[in-house]
Amino acid sequence: MSALLTVAVIFAAAFPGVDSLFCHQCYEVNQTSCTGPSVRCEEDVTHCIKGLENNTLMDSVIMSAFKGCMDPSNQVECEKGVLFRNSVVLVRIERTCCDTDNCNADDIQMTDVDETPNGYTCDACFNGEISVLCNPTKKIPCIGEEDTCGSFNGSASRPGEVSQLWSLRGCITKESCDRNALNPAGERMYQYDFKCTPPLLV
Repeated sequence: MSALLTVAVIFAAAFPGVDSLFCHQCYEVNQTSCTGPSVRCEEDVTHCIKGLENNTLMDSVIMSAFKGCMDPSNQVECEKGVLFRNSVVLVRIERTCCDTDNCNADDIQMTDVDETPNGYTCDACFNGEISVLCNPTKKIPCIGEEDTCGSFNGSASRPGEVSQLWSLRGCITKESCDRNALNPAGERMYQYDFKCTPPLLV
């Protein structure tokens, strides 16, 4: 073995993961930005991620900001946001990914929602803190890119709060129906049933 190759082998053994990506990592509740240290990601990580999560329940708005290493198994998140809405609840996640060291240092700005009715409607209802499925009593007009109807029944916790039972239906974007994309940073979902169905025409 040549001396140069021997040195290369020793260097690789002494410094594993030297080619790993570095990403800023942080998480803040009730903030629209966060600042954290630059951390070395696992060797299979190829992207950094940053994003904002809006969890609104009536007049209670919880914003969460996050940055970190992108889990390769959830990389579909890089291309998909989340928007689920009815007259009581709004869950919205925007995130971006990049593939160079510390490229997620800057904060993300959440874009405005297109509130133009798009000709679709969905059944809508909400039950919280009880174990009874909500019974749709009305329909709501979908707006912007909301092109699917969604329903959630199960246990979940809002950012910084304890878990409780929720049942809700409303308008959702089709890309939010991908379970790998529906991966909130602050909200936690436990045992639940989540379904998407085609929307109704007005």
